[in-house]
Parts: sequence; structure tokens; C-alpha cells
Amino acid sequence: MRKRFFLLGMLSVVLFMGSVFTVFGQEKTITLNFWSQWNDPGVRQFTTDWMALWQKEFPDIKIEHRILPNDSADELMRTAFVSGSPPDICYQEAVYDLFQWANDGKVRNLKTDIWDKYPDRFNPATIPWISDRPDARWGVPIQMISEGHIFYNKDLCKKYGVDVTTFKTYNDFLKACQKFKDASVTPIALGNKPGWPGSQWFQYFLGETLQKDELWACLNRTKKNQSPKWTDPGFVKAAQYLKDLVDRGFFDPGVAMMEYDAGKMMFFSGRSPFFLTGSWYETLSPPPELNWGLFRCPHITGEPGEKWLARTVTFLGSLIASTKCPYPDAQMKFIEFISRPKISKLFWKDSKGVPAIQGAVNESEMDFAQKEYSWLYKNANVAIPYLEYFVNPEAGYGAIYNGAVGITSGQLTPEEWMKQVEEAAIKTYE
Repeated sequence: MRKRFFLLGMLSVVLFMGSVFTVFGQEKTITLNFWSQWNDPGVRQFTTDWMALWQKEFPDIKIEHRILPNDSADELMRTAFVSGSPPDICYQEAVYDLFQWANDGKVRNLKTDIWDKYPDRFNPATIPWISDRPDARWGVPIQMISEGHIFYNKDLCKKYGVDVTTFKTYNDFLKACQKFKDASVTPIALGNKPGWPGSQWFQYFLGETLQKDELWACLNRTKKNQSPKWTDPGFVKAAQYLKDLVDRGFFDPGVAMMEYDAGKMMFFSGRSPFFLTGSWYETLSPPPELNWGLFRCPHITGEPGEKWLARTVTFLGSLIASTKCPYPDAQMKFIEFISRPKISKLFWKDSKGVPAIQGAVNESEMDFAQKEYSWLYKNANVAIPYLEYFVNPEAGYGAIYNGAVGITSGQLTPEEWMKQVEEAAIKTYE
């Protein structure tokens, strides 16, 4: 009898302990580290909103969100992956780095778990940004970026008798800039200390000076002596167009020492009428009193780009999952959640960004600027990616950025700049 009670007692303990482990297993909280560059005011609001929805739906998965500075985000993520301590999930922009990490086995293939399960969410046009082979999808593109518009201050233009609706060619734009300069108003707002703002002007000019597929052919080179090269005439000519703006005095004299935000504030404060930036413009929170508009970058008469529309249209930023994370199921839940059309619509609503997720926003819901970005996406014959994300870091973050600073400071010639880019780019093939 005592043995029977002993056995029953032991059974009760086992059942009790089993129930405790089950309860503890259910209540265990998983923590995912997520890194992004979502630091503009509108995107921060998006983070607040999606985080609240996430916590409600997945209370057992905690998200630790680290927001990285724009100018150092790619370097910080590169260091983290190389050192073997990457975040579980990150919003990553550099395509070159992504493919390197994927080939090293550091990034999960999302084709089966995400792309094949939710095919209606993803535009096939985004695949070159997240895949270097047919059987792989290394990420999920979240945001569509276009750059091919110049933003302008309507009140300044009216005050000085400039009508942007009459611009037909690039020369018309130059004449307007000269008119402002003659009135002691700096025509173009630009802060180029980090280099990338000036390189975006360079990209605009590349769309005009290159043959239709010349840029992609250069980016897709696999051999040291393969053409086209960065030192070819079309590339040098695009650099020369940027130098011409400097030589004409259309930027602030201290442009090479000004941060991007300083250039932005030149435009926001009404000290410059023109500002070239991308479709993230409204995420920068322009002041409500600023009476602004935008016009499409005009073609340059006699250049190859006159025959087609070549503009920066890219899917900047993809969610990627590290293979170091011990919780792949939680990773997939997070990526599936953020890529839902209703969450992507929240991104559009809060940040005024243009989502890459299909079905998130109807064009009828867009404001006038977003419709222009969408028009460019649909009508560009040549989609130019951000150069620095498709080449090795020495060429992109090094030679392209530094050379843009060198051009705006007068320290480099266009030929010298392109020679530096070429020498840095071919290190990949050596």
C-alpha cells in the first residue's frame, strides 16, 4: 500500500512538473534584435505604430529595435556581420554586401518561407536587389525609392519671376539658376560633406550621358579589363556636369564642408529655391508653411538620355535574416508581419514613403508628390540603382563619395575622380 501511494505521489510530481514546464515554455519570451535606419520623424512614427500592433499579436516575441545613423549604418552592419555578431534581423541597403554575406552563409534564404508563401506581395522587378541566383531570395524589399525630381520653393520662384512649368531642357534650369545667383540667392541647396548627396547629382547626369544599358554593364563587370569602365567618356562627362555646377557658383561656397541636414535646411528655410533629393522628401518633415513643389529633372540636349528616361528607381532597403539567430521561426514571423500590405500601408501613411509591397496603397490615395514618384517608377526606361550599393565598399563608400566631395571642393578633376573609382572597383577582380 505504501508503495502504491509512493508511486501515485511520484506520478503526481511528474505531472505537476510537466505542467510547470509547459506553462513556462508557453510564457518564455524570445527576444529578436532588429537594426534599421528608420530615423526620420515619419518613419519613427511608423516604428511606434507597428511595434504596438506587433506586441499585441506576438506578446511572446520581444523586439529590441536599434536605430542606426544614416551615414554609418552600412559600416556598422558590415562590421557586425564580419565579426560574427550580426543582428537577428536588419533593414539593409547595400546589395554588394548582402550578396557577400549570403554567399558566406550568413543570411537566410527567404524564398520558401516568405516569397513562395506570399507571392502576391512582391514585385518581380525587385529581385535583382535581393537575389544573385534563381533559387535564392536573400531579403524582402520594403521601400521603393525614386530620384529624378528637383524640389522647388514656389514662393521664391514667384518672387524672382521663375516659372518651372516652362522648363523644357536642362539649359532652362541653368538659366533659372543664373537668375537666382544674379540676385544673390544660392540657387541649389546641397550639403555634400558625406559625399553621397553630391553623388546623387552625378547619378542624374549619368542617366543623361550614358548609352542605355552602359551603367548596368559597368556594375555587372566580372573582369579587371572588361568594358565599360568608369573612365569611359560618358562617366567622365557626367562628373564634368557636376563640376560645372560648382564652377558656375550654383552651390554654397562651403558645400563640401556642409552636412546633408545643413543643405536640407537651406531649402526648408527659403534660402535656396532648388533641392535635389529622393522620394523620401516628405519623411524629412518639411515645415508646413513651406510652399513647395517638384518638377522632373530636365533632359540635356544632345545627350543619349534625351532618347529615353533613365532615372534612379531602386528598391532601397530589404529585411534580411541572419543565420546566427537561434529563432528562425520568430524571424519569419517578423518578416511576414512587416511585409503585410496593411503594415506597409501604415508605413506609407506615417512616413509618406512609397512602399515596395504590392497592394499596400492605391494610387488614388497618394498625394501629388507620391504620384510623381510612382510615375517615374512606371515610366523609366532605365532604372539606375544607387551606385555605392552595387559596387565594393572601396569604390562606393570610398572613391565615389570621396570623389564627389573632391569635385565640390575643387580638389579633383572629373578625370581624376573616375580614375579613382575605376582603380577601387577593379580590386574586386584582382
